[in-house]
Amino acid sequence: MKNLNAYRDQAYKIACEHGFHDEERSIEHWKCLIVSELMEAVEADRKGKRADIRAFDTRQCVGRGSKDVTVSYEYNFGLCIKDTVEDELADACIRIFDLAGYKNIDLEFESERTPVIDQKGAFTEKIYNIVHVLVGCEPLNRCLMLTLMRIFLLAEAMGIDIEQHIQLKMEYNASRPYKHGKKY
Repeated sequence: MKNLNAYRDQAYKIACEHGFHDEERSIEHWKCLIVSELMEAVEADRKGKRADIRAFDTRQCVGRGSKDVTVSYEYNFGLCIKDTVEDELADACIRIFDLAGYKNIDLEFESERTPVIDQKGAFTEKIYNIVHVLVGCEPLNRCLMLTLMRIFLLAEAMGIDIEQHIQLKMEYNASRPYKHGKKY
């Protein structure tokens, strides 16, 4: 596993560069955006949308060095990965990393204190439990770490390489416009 603080720093840097921290926002604002990513994962699951990494990698190899926009990283990401369960879980993690960066939370220290978590039930129940922890615990550092670990455990149980998806999504996010074209 990559150093969680490295993910934190990278996510926070990209968010700052893209205007997400141009104005002061509450912790509830940031938590709500994490919840929205988890709900998008539920919608992706309901629609059966799963990432096709093999197709993405093949298209990336074929398109390497091409000037054709239809073989660009952004295009291939949009075609093979964007808006899938994997992508939305990665988005939730990235939002957690960003909030940890914003509040200067040491995720490595917190990960040493995180208990093992039982992950039983349907996908919706697991996501509900993740949201429940995110909005219902204190202090913030513990809340973020427990939420992150639950997402990592869910991904592992589903056979998702969550770190690969986090890295792919951060690369994609770095190429996007200011606030990713959104209001906040």
